Amino acid sequence: MFPKYEDFIERIVRPLESMMDEVPVNVRQSSKWKLLNKSWPLLRRVQQMGIANVVDFYELMTAPIAKIMNRWFESDVLKATIGTDGVIGFAASPYDSGTG
Repeated sequence: MFPKYEDFIERIVRPLESMMDEVPVNVRQSSKWKLLNKSWPLLRRVQQMGIANVVDFYELMTAPIAKIMNRWFESDVLKATIGTDGVIGFAASPYDSGTG
């Protein structure tokens, strides 16, 4: 339905998707070398994303969902429908950072 938006999301999600099944590194209990060694798979994925996609990923994770929706859509009804995912179960406004 929204091929450009879907391509944008897919471009960011695809390299990181396999991480969802991995056990996260315990940064507080790992030595610097062990942490670096365990971080290589993540660093390789980020490198594969390319700098433009890393910037988009960072914005998607930190920006307000309203900013993301305003960039991609004109219809307020559509923005509200798709943007709801950024705030469901989260006591925040769509204008709060991190809801993207």
